[in-house]
Amino acid sequence: MEAILIEPHNDKMQAYARCVSVVNEFHKMGFGNRSAFCVIVQEYDSTYKDYHKIKKLHEFWNMRAHKLDMIVELESVVDRLKNE
Repeated sequence: MEAILIEPHNDKMQAYARCVSVVNEFHKMGFGNRSAFCVIVQEYDSTYKDYHKIKKLHEFWNMRAHKLDMIVELESVVDRLKNE
């Protein structure tokens, strides 16, 4: 598959591009649906077992949550999964 290069216009677009990248990484590792994504994130970061944070995971998966702190946390989960 061809790589796509995006040069974000502003911080909002930068966050959105990182969100897409994180979700794409989970897909590549075999977590291709929202349920699998939520389960593995909760396994690696127990703070996501809270109801409100689970809702945020659902929003993130659907590309509706682009908060930098959440992106950083999920990038950390991706890195930990890759290192195992």
